Amino acid sequence: MPERYDTLETRCPTLGHLVAFRYCRGMDGGPCRRIMQCWSGRIDVRAYLEGRYTEREIADILAPPQPKINQLLELDRKAADEAR
Repeated sequence: MPERYDTLETRCPTLGHLVAFRYCRGMDGGPCRRIMQCWSGRIDVRAYLEGRYTEREIADILAPPQPKINQLLELDRKAADEAR
């Protein structure tokens, strides 16, 4: 299914320009967290996600991002763990 829609384009609210579906489904090792908002009116994104990910993975993909301070604290914790 994804290859069928790979060349379709929509405006990305994050980047501010047109992007193809293939970009949205392959960001950072997985789909963009906004894939449902951007594409659900044009293709069956839920079916795409359910065919490739567990319910837990889908929930993680679609979850809102952590506040920046939490992200920084998590990076700091990981760096400290690696230094030991």
